[in-house]
Amino acid sequence: MGEDSAPGPDGFNGCFFQHFWDVVGDSVYHSMLKFFKIGWILPSLNSNLVVLIPKVPKADTINNFRPITLANFQFKVITKFLVER
Repeated sequence: MGEDSAPGPDGFNGCFFQHFWDVVGDSVYHSMLKFFKIGWILPSLNSNLVVLIPKVPKADTINNFRPITLANFQFKVITKFLVER
């Protein structure tokens, strides 16, 4: 995952995980392993935020916004694994 990826609802992005991998790596690895072995994921990892970014100044209709989804980093990694399979 890119270090400049958008942060998730927890506020952490790829840069955080790359920089502190020696601290958080084992926890991330074990939560991923648990998901792929028994199909269980922490409920908070599957929460996302949808944010509307205005395309134009003074946007006033839904067509003038671009939606983006902020997902937790670990959830992004899980989905990347599933897509690559």
